[in-house]
Amino acid sequence: MNNVLLEVKDLETSLKINNEWLATVENISFELSKGEVLGIVGESGCGKSILSKSIIKLLPEKISKLSNGEVIFDGKRIDTLNEKQLLDIRGNDIAMIFQEPMTALNPV
Repeated sequence: MNNVLLEVKDLETSLKINNEWLATVENISFELSKGEVLGIVGESGCGKSILSKSIIKLLPEKISKLSNGEVIFDGKRIDTLNEKQLLDIRGNDIAMIFQEPMTALNPV
């Protein structure tokens, strides 16, 4: 039985900056099984939010695109879904918790 709930394969996201497409997230791959929790941590500006928003297609299409890769959720490719199809999944089956910096873990 396959327990993989989320599979991200070679994901690359590009943002349009000064009329040029620049890769901001490159070659990210991971699997998340049912019951697992994933925390994405890193320095400010390293791409955590871009990665997370790319997975559930929350970035504005005018200035962002998935340049490469696949996002498979519960056996279905969600990176190819339209907005209406995504609305049925977002919030019900998959969500992102935005963390307020003031409530983050204190490393001291």
